[in-house]
Amino acid sequence: SGSDVGMPENSAYNTAAFTLAPNPAQGTVEILPNRVMPAGAQVLLMDELGRTVASMPMGQGRAQFDLGGVAPGCYLLRLMGTGLSEVQRLVVLR
Repeated sequence: SGSDVGMPENSAYNTAAFTLAPNPAQGTVEILPNRVMPAGAQVLLMDELGRTVASMPMGQGRAQFDLGGVAPGCYLLRLMGTGLSEVQRLVVLR
């Protein structure tokens, strides 16, 4: 019999910090936080070369990210704050 070491399977640390809906998206994408966001958290939309295309502050609740001026394609959406840096792929449709 081994000892249980580490975090439990259902720990918040094994859960994505946020969910994107819908994905693929047109016009806007909703960012749904799955845990408490650090104060001053930022959302960055980056192209596949890592260039920031758009950004906005992320509060505690769900947020709408406007994709109106964003060309169709594949992007990385990065949520950054103290103790938090997570990236998810986002597909933007026309």
